[in-house]
Amino acid sequence: MVKEKLRKLRALNATREMMQKAAADNGVEVKEKGWNGKWETRKYKYKYAIYLRCQELSGYLKIAIFTTKDMKDGIDTPRFELFINPDGEEYITREFANGEEKWRKAMIENLDYPGYGWGYLYSQSQKADWINAEGAKTIRNKLKVEKSGFRGILEYQQRVLKEKREEGYRRETAPWDADMALVPEVPNGFARWMQKKGVEEHFIFYHYDPKKEAETGYCSYCEKQVPVIKPRHNKKAKCPCCKTEITFKADGKIKRLETTYYDLKLIQKIAGGFVIRTFEVQKKYSNTTYDKPYYIVKEFRRALYREEGITLYCMELYKNKEYRWVRQRGYFGIGHYYYRYGSSKEGLTYPTNIGRLAKSELKHSGLPIMLKKKPRMDIEKYLYEEAGNPAIEKLVKIDMFRLAEEIMECSYDKDLLNEEGTDLAKMLKLDKNRLNRLKNMNGGINHMRWLQLEKKNNTAYTDDMIRYFADANLVPKNLEFISQKMSYQKIWNYLMRQQDLTEDKPSQIVTTWQDYLNMAKKAKMPVDSEQIYKPKNLEAKHAEAIEILQQEGFKKQAEEVRKRFKDVDKICAELTKYEYESDKYCIVAPKGVEDIIREGTILQHCVHTCDFYWDRICHRETYLLFLRKTASKDVPYYTLEVEPAGNIRQKRTTGDNQNKDFEDAVGFLKKWQKEIQKRLSKEDKELGEKSSMLRKKEYEKLRKDGNKVWHGRLAGKLLVDVLEEDFMEVANG
Repeated sequence: MVKEKLRKLRALNATREMMQKAAADNGVEVKEKGWNGKWETRKYKYKYAIYLRCQELSGYLKIAIFTTKDMKDGIDTPRFELFINPDGEEYITREFANGEEKWRKAMIENLDYPGYGWGYLYSQSQKADWINAEGAKTIRNKLKVEKSGFRGILEYQQRVLKEKREEGYRRETAPWDADMALVPEVPNGFARWMQKKGVEEHFIFYHYDPKKEAETGYCSYCEKQVPVIKPRHNKKAKCPCCKTEITFKADGKIKRLETTYYDLKLIQKIAGGFVIRTFEVQKKYSNTTYDKPYYIVKEFRRALYREEGITLYCMELYKNKEYRWVRQRGYFGIGHYYYRYGSSKEGLTYPTNIGRLAKSELKHSGLPIMLKKKPRMDIEKYLYEEAGNPAIEKLVKIDMFRLAEEIMECSYDKDLLNEEGTDLAKMLKLDKNRLNRLKNMNGGINHMRWLQLEKKNNTAYTDDMIRYFADANLVPKNLEFISQKMSYQKIWNYLMRQQDLTEDKPSQIVTTWQDYLNMAKKAKMPVDSEQIYKPKNLEAKHAEAIEILQQEGFKKQAEEVRKRFKDVDKICAELTKYEYESDKYCIVAPKGVEDIIREGTILQHCVHTCDFYWDRICHRETYLLFLRKTASKDVPYYTLEVEPAGNIRQKRTTGDNQNKDFEDAVGFLKKWQKEIQKRLSKEDKELGEKSSMLRKKEYEKLRKDGNKVWHGRLAGKLLVDVLEEDFMEVANG
């Protein structure tokens, strides 16, 4: 509506009748139901809170709104002028406040009526507005509403708002519905395939009779009676007919049997591309219907692949209005969403139509070949990785599946591949001969890195050596500490000899070797001498290096630590607040660097040899405290790494272990954690929060990097899993 045109419409001031009614309005008492349901009498300041005057002018419905307070003060001009265009289903309000004109699109109930609340104007038990009969009739007829006055206008505005919202909803969802209309019906064989292959849990149901062994049972995969021998409820076996893995189930013992949910994938051709549909299926049984299971099938995800890009839809409740397909924003191939059905998942793919798609929509993809090798996979992720890395398609098409999968799973490494390469060998930074060798050894990324180094150095490594290093998860970077002194061939031979002596894994031997050389440097040993850097018995020399460092004495070691970590002694002196004692156990704080070195040396763990423990103390991220038995406070028992707020990150005894005897001390430590909360300052708690945050970030990085424990009884476990199991948090409350 044009505001200039609206301003020129005739003014509607209050009539003499309206002014007289307002002047005589001294309020009213009304019986109303309160919130408790009881009737009560209420006194209102005015009988009519507002007065309305309505006329049709130049095709518009103009409604002047006056407040009783203004009229009692002798003001006959309206506080609001509401303009309605019934044909265009639109309205606007002009407000006069403090001599200024304001235009508003608010509904009549949301206008600012001084002294009145919305509940007053919209009371269910009294009419809070006045309008003459002719004006009331005009509002009903022109706005096509049942009520008149304030409520009639509100009814009209609510209708307009609802229609605009519905129209906006239709405009928003129409393109979505157009996309969904492209999706065809599921193939005729899909339902049967889903029932046979989609659910991977199968059963043989048999009749249980304590007097007679069952001889037959119903196989859920064969869908017929089959012979059975000595079936037992919940026993796993193979069906004698179809050889499928099954679980025996005795009738009478099944109250409710249901499988887990399985994800299934269906790829179909659509106009301009193809769609990947993801279904969730579960099978349910009861005692009486084991031969007629009930299937729960939900389709929850559709990814449309077209020339213009990828469009993702998920089935969800949209705007609390209806369950429907909703387009997901910010989708780049793999959905990293936090709600249930957002993320792409692994699933078994319907195979029947893949052959046709391989000749059309998927002819430039290795997916059809990959599905033959791995029917259950995350095909959306595969297509995403393949689109960003052409080498994956080429690898799959020459059956190098291992390398293709490892490239898809590894973190981005700009040095791993040649992104500007055209043929596969150049993409992998190899030549054709080395590519064939890599294929023949069924190599992965580790094998490829060794062949890349071979090409870079213009040399030749044996395939056996490459397999040895790669299978041990050793790449050139892991051997940088020694490769300047020895050739890789000699390193390989040396590691195999040490394996014969220790039976350790190659990766553990490398760790021991690197640790030994670090200690040798600290002990001022001539590490450039072959006798030193390549000892005949590495394990024995490693032990000797430890002894040499210990013989230097705790004081000398402490002096070296203090030079680099000057605040450790000062901070240790402040840790007495953490000391605590019971009849059986006590917590002792170290007096300084020497105490910590003594503790680590006697218990033969690494708290005194790893710089990050000293660094954490200096930054007040964690402290080292000693768990001792009260009867022998001077004898090292367990070393604790503790956050300032009392959380225990690690607890270790001799050889970096945690033995069963520690379980007896857990109760004491919980009491200690509770007790020290009373002693902590505000600064301690703030440091504790910061320490907790740093710990979580460290755990995330360790999990991402896949760091493992290399020795001891925990060898092979992820380091982050060990640390998380070791963590002992302060209990709430």
